[in-house]
Amino acid sequence: MVIPLMRELQSNVDRRKAREAVGFTDDDFVVCSFGLLGPSKLNHRLLEAWLASRLSEHNNSYLVFVGENHCGGYGQGLLIRIGNSRARKRIRITGWADADTFRQFLAAADVAVQLRTLSRGEMSAAVLDCMSHGLATIVNANGSMAELAEEAVWMLPDEFDNAALIEALETLWREPERRRALEARAREVIRTRHAPAECALRYADAIERFHRRAEPAPPALLRAIAAQKAFAPKDTELQYLSTTHAATLPLPRRAKRLFLDVSATCRNDLKTGIERVARALILALLDAAPSGYRVEPVYLSNAGGGWRYRYARRYTLGLMECPTDVLADEIVEPECGDLLVGLDISGDLLIQAEREGLYIDYRNRVVMVYYMVYDLLPIAMPDVFPPRADETHAKWLQAVSKFDGAIYISKAVADEFAGWQKDAGFEWTSRRPFSIAWLHLGADIENTAASRGLPDNTERTLRRLRARPTFLMVGTVKPRKAYLQVLDALTQLWQDGLEINLVIVGKEGWKDLPDDMRRDIPKTVDRLRNHPEVGKRLFWLEGISDEYLEKVYGASACLIAASYGEGFGLPLIEAAQHKLPIITRDIPVFREVAGEHAFYFKGNDPKALANAIEEWLALHDKNYHPKSDDMPWLTWKESAATLLQCLLGEDYRLNERCSSARRLWEDSQRDFKGAGQAASFAGRDRHASAAPPGT
Repeated sequence: MVIPLMRELQSNVDRRKAREAVGFTDDDFVVCSFGLLGPSKLNHRLLEAWLASRLSEHNNSYLVFVGENHCGGYGQGLLIRIGNSRARKRIRITGWADADTFRQFLAAADVAVQLRTLSRGEMSAAVLDCMSHGLATIVNANGSMAELAEEAVWMLPDEFDNAALIEALETLWREPERRRALEARAREVIRTRHAPAECALRYADAIERFHRRAEPAPPALLRAIAAQKAFAPKDTELQYLSTTHAATLPLPRRAKRLFLDVSATCRNDLKTGIERVARALILALLDAAPSGYRVEPVYLSNAGGGWRYRYARRYTLGLMECPTDVLADEIVEPECGDLLVGLDISGDLLIQAEREGLYIDYRNRVVMVYYMVYDLLPIAMPDVFPPRADETHAKWLQAVSKFDGAIYISKAVADEFAGWQKDAGFEWTSRRPFSIAWLHLGADIENTAASRGLPDNTERTLRRLRARPTFLMVGTVKPRKAYLQVLDALTQLWQDGLEINLVIVGKEGWKDLPDDMRRDIPKTVDRLRNHPEVGKRLFWLEGISDEYLEKVYGASACLIAASYGEGFGLPLIEAAQHKLPIITRDIPVFREVAGEHAFYFKGNDPKALANAIEEWLALHDKNYHPKSDDMPWLTWKESAATLLQCLLGEDYRLNERCSSARRLWEDSQRDFKGAGQAASFAGRDRHASAAPPGT
């Protein structure tokens, strides 16, 4: 198959600006030749023809060679000939031209001349550059340039005489309409034959055509051998033939696959919390897949009867801002050596799939299954979750406990899970090992497929936030986030005359549930919408973009993280990125994440928090408050690298730039080995005996 060289049609070119940049006026007539100068480019033929033409006699006519001159005698000869001519001031060799200069001359030229001899058959990219810029172009029919559409270029014979080239130059100079016609046809040829989309279709057609015609190599070879008339081998010869055939043409083995279960995220990407984590890890792992693996996001489906995984290709293509209708969500057929890792909480979907034997089938195919566990909060704090959420979460954790291992987003969650498994009464001696490890999440918002867009009142709101010290809360409006306690505390401080702001960034939670199941959310929402300080010192920014959130971080004075419980506490890390001080509830996971870089408070009543804010403000006035500037945090790339280290063990080598990820991995190994727990998932240790969590 012959497929044209790809070129993109150039539009909206500012010809006048380009001419000014390279020193020409609107009245000048500019002939250019593009590319390195040398004998095979016939630059001397163009020079002689131009000097012999009437163009050389006119003061507004110029000849420019856009490229580096030949470094030998050929280039020296060109310089001597130019220097001896009467038109020497209107002939230029630019020397090496960078991309911007090259494009400026393409936009500024009236006519291009691209001559060749001794072609090796390659297409001239410079000719197509000229055509894509709508330049009337003179070529000679040498090599593959003879295949150019004759209506789109002025085609000279391969072996042309100077008179023919002079005629072409003078005609295009005297007849602007002839020049315009060539320019229009050149652009049309680029648009219909060389455009990226057109070339891509041709490649796709060629691949499909070759595939339809091709025979698999081993069967075709065997048939060809068997068809030999004198072929009468003995058993020993057949055995030798078979051995050499197997060694020379082994059966193809596809790359192993790292399946990422994003069943909840691809169905309803809320772009916050766990969905943000899943989205960021997908992008990081797609960008840096482990050697020997192909990364494939997948989701659970029981369409058509029976639970199975399907490739989440439409979702993934959308995440990468690609057309989503080019690949189907086909059924996954797992093979020995594949890995399945759950990145979000698929809840009842996973419970049903596990109950109906999907994961037993994966185990029988020697596919290892691991899941990320974000928290045990519905079990530990059932009063701040919808009714029966603790039962569903317990069933989900029970299903996960039957897999090959779990990855926790903090050491605090790992400790809680180990205790829960022990209390749940799992009999570890009768089953294979369950491997565990923990990691920390990334915090660079820009690598999470961050949302964009700013409302019209953005600057007015930001000015109000900067007008006085602003305390920021980030997170969905849910009972465990303690919004009511914070709101009551700030109300008390406002009544005492304290001039501070409170800004809350987060959507209203659990909107799909009836109010009687939403705990204190209706009351919280009513307070936020009807508080007398709304729009004055209280701001609730619902569902804003990540771009807007970044600006709010920058306009705030302090983050308040008052949650009664968290699995990690991503806003703490995001605040540290902005060097934003932090006031946070004194709970183990926040101590783990923030260490000495935050100001801690205790107590669930508004007075306790109000006192903590006043104390923090007093410290802040003297610059004695804890600072988050040096709080350690990971990028999503580093977090994904740590995840791979957990999954693939020491057989996977972290990029040396991921030093902080390596330190966290080593910390998790040391912590869990010290507790007698298994922290290595894969590689040589995958089937080694490991003590169960909690022993």
